[in-house]
Amino acid sequence: MTYLASIKNGTLFDVFKQYPDLSHTLHIFLQDLLRGEDKPFYPENQRLIPVFVYVRKLTQKIETIKQSDIDAILAAGWDEKAAVHANLICGVFNLFNRWVTGLGVSGDKKYVEGTIRQLLAAEYTGVNDMIDSVLKRGRKTA
Repeated sequence: MTYLASIKNGTLFDVFKQYPDLSHTLHIFLQDLLRGEDKPFYPENQRLIPVFVYVRKLTQKIETIKQSDIDAILAAGWDEKAAVHANLICGVFNLFNRWVTGLGVSGDKKYVEGTIRQLLAAEYTGVNDMIDSVLKRGRKTA
């Protein structure tokens, strides 16, 4: 059950279908951010510690973020782009969590597994293709 009158028993995909313009832009952004050519997150574990500290603070205590958090990421050998990527990835997943929770959206195990398969097969912009396909089928039958 969702909190939306127009989507009584829906999943996040149903919200995407209801608002395709918003979801298309989001999935293009995710594709570029998380699957782009420049993937900065494959270092030795020690280098990740300041990134994870920063992401934890962004999620749990954003008001405590200081210049020293970015400086620690840079001192670990990362560039500013890596700090921006960490920030955006954290922000996107916080957005999704708030989006799902705030709308009362839930998904059963079968839905979650299907979503994972879709992301593995066609990545984030593949969700846009799915939405377009479902919307086109709906227009033909309407």
